[in-house]
Amino acid sequence: MSVKCCIYLAGPMTGYPEHNVPAFAAATEKLEAAGFEVVSPHKLHAEALADGTAQRESSMRIDIKELVGCDAVAFLPGWEKSQGANTEAMVAWQCGIRTFEYCDGPLVEHLLLLDTSLRQLPYETTVPAGLSPAGEVARIEATERSDD
Repeated sequence: MSVKCCIYLAGPMTGYPEHNVPAFAAATEKLEAAGFEVVSPHKLHAEALADGTAQRESSMRIDIKELVGCDAVAFLPGWEKSQGANTEAMVAWQCGIRTFEYCDGPLVEHLLLLDTSLRQLPYETTVPAGLSPAGEVARIEATERSDD
């Protein structure tokens, strides 16, 4: 029995119609149909997104915890303009989690062998002013400790 590769789906949500849920849902559906286990913020926060109670800080804490348990992160188009997705990218890179850009097209059968629908991202990215991977991770960890 083979273990499914777990992919965290990252991308822009804030400022998009319907929080970009249709794009997250379509990518999730295609990746799951190809045999991957998918962790997606649109599912993690479905109720809060629907009723308008989603809060960036609490959502990011949940998202980062889920992300670090995945084998790879796939980024939806427009991710580089999203502060949250940039934070997720930096956490993935600092934790050695493989990162890919999600593209519509024929899906890969084996994520770690083929890069046809998912292409590896470079390690350089646009970083919003004042944001650093170490600073964000430290801030999230400090907040978690104070919540205990």
